[in-house]
Amino acid sequence: MRTYVLLAQSGSRPNIDPDIVKPGWGALGLVVLLGIVLALLLWNFTKQLKKVDFVEEPDPRADRTASADVADERDEPRSGA
Repeated sequence: MRTYVLLAQSGSRPNIDPDIVKPGWGALGLVVLLGIVLALLLWNFTKQLKKVDFVEEPDPRADRTASADVADERDEPRSGA
């Protein structure tokens, strides 16, 4: 642990040649593999969602709100009458 702290405090970076150190085919393969796995998961997810039988029930709060709006309109005096 002490060695890591000393290296972090020193601030000097190791001398790495960018021509030698570069991403390889393994990293590209891993990214492609993760993309394929993600596509398969999304495909399976949409397939499972199509199997769900869902019937939407009306919101009981919407009925109360609509009836309250109608009652408010009846209570308001009409202008010009």
